[in-house]
Amino acid sequence: MTKQALAKLNEKQLNYLKTISVLIDRARENNLKAEFEKNAGKLRGYLECMCQNEIISGIELKALYLWFFEKDRSWWKSYFKNERGVIMTKDQLVERLKNGEHLEDIFEFTDGQECLIYKGNFEVSDNIIYIPDIWLNELNVDSRATEEDIEDIIHNCYTGKDFMEECHDIESVAETLFNIVDWQHPDIQDVLDGYTEDDDEEFKKEYGVSIMEFL
Repeated sequence: MTKQALAKLNEKQLNYLKTISVLIDRARENNLKAEFEKNAGKLRGYLECMCQNEIISGIELKALYLWFFEKDRSWWKSYFKNERGVIMTKDQLVERLKNGEHLEDIFEFTDGQECLIYKGNFEVSDNIIYIPDIWLNELNVDSRATEEDIEDIIHNCYTGKDFMEECHDIESVAETLFNIVDWQHPDIQDVLDGYTEDDDEEFKKEYGVSIMEFL
């Protein structure tokens, strides 16, 4: 019922609900009763408005409202991405950019280290999972991209396979590198910093491979 109701919503409506869900969770985690009640009221009002406009039914309204107060909504983020086309390959991104879509309308950029980045979930595939500092790399995110812009954008898009290549196809190291990056381009040195040849046993225990593989 909940997924069926979400499937009826457009991008703008989903974005608003996604924002409200974050605010509700944050208020609950920090025991902010007034903030929690305020956002719960906003959620209820927004859902009731959609019901009045016959976008969702009364039953779907109740299902969505109750669902937003469950602690486990683990499929929400993956639903939003998979159903709304955020996960994509580099070739698919090129096509969308050539069709005139703006980068900021395709990816949801979030805070990195004093910058904005795109960071999805780690997976070993051809899907784009990371875009580093959009300001430092001077990416065109808010207007129609030229051929040169598209080339620059794709050069700054990284897939799980790109992380694997940087980490000699060792998935545990690639995932660690993915977890580290928050502004920079993927570089295995960011994982190796802090380790020396004398730490080989510790490195083996952590990643199942000798640090000498990378030196």
